[in-house]
Amino acid sequence: MCLRRGEAFLLGAVLLMGAAMHLWGLGVLLHRADRSGSLGPALPWAIALFWLHASAVLALSGWRTGLRAVTALAILPFAQLLATGAFYAGSAYVFVSEEPTLSILQMSALLAACLVLQRRAPPRIARHAAILAIMAFVTANLCALVGSLGGDVIGSSWTAPRLADFQTAAPGTATREEINAAFDAFLEARQAFYETARRIPAGTYALAWAAALAALGIWSAATLRRGLFNTAVTFAAIHAYTQLMETLDAAPLAWLLAGLSDAQPGCASGQRLRNGQPESRAVAEGSSPSSFCRAGAAPGFGGSTAERSARV
Repeated sequence: MCLRRGEAFLLGAVLLMGAAMHLWGLGVLLHRADRSGSLGPALPWAIALFWLHASAVLALSGWRTGLRAVTALAILPFAQLLATGAFYAGSAYVFVSEEPTLSILQMSALLAACLVLQRRAPPRIARHAAILAIMAFVTANLCALVGSLGGDVIGSSWTAPRLADFQTAAPGTATREEINAAFDAFLEARQAFYETARRIPAGTYALAWAAALAALGIWSAATLRRGLFNTAVTFAAIHAYTQLMETLDAAPLAWLLAGLSDAQPGCASGQRLRNGQPESRAVAEGSSPSSFCRAGAAPGFGGSTAERSARV
């Protein structure tokens, strides 16, 4: 029995190392094709296929080795299909979602597929489907957080003006004046685009997100899906706090109403509740629409890092 376990560990380690080297090699080839321009207009499609392939490789590797942590990592390349991801800059942890609405639909489709698989597949596959469903739900909620802060213009990542459209000089040959002029023209074009584009308002997003969290929370509790229920409760708290600070402006009346609503069940059970008011509120407002949220403070970190931004 010990020999079999040792063999399984060895085979699993070799499989994971082989998968990592395989994906790394494909990434290097795509990077070289991007720099050389050898793929031309087919490059975006090649990148999309790479992210799909990477998701499948990670999910299958996790299932084959029995490591659900590896299966959970499949959500990272899958989210990159619509430029959804995260990065670290200074002391800021930034979540980026260029297309919140489309990303939510993408993650919802994955969530539904995993729930069906969890119900009909054998137990071993069902366990991996369950962890991937939770990861899809978490990612969808993060995208909803972005939308609730700045709304969304569906398809803007493809239709909005880009900085490259205003750069006429060859790479590495432009003067500082040409770079500044191109950037100014880009900002003006972006502002004009978003002023005329049809937008899903942030308020609509916030209400729809709250309703979805309530519905999924009730359903997951009734069906005993603890992972989804805990995720729904966690993001409901995040949503309430964010709206209190960003939309209600942390006004005393908002705290008073929240305290009264919380105090009712507490008084009925003989409990004493205390309601505190925060001493300060940090708000960072950008001139461009929302595409990422961050935690922490990064000196000198401005909206130019991403073309569309909203910050927490």
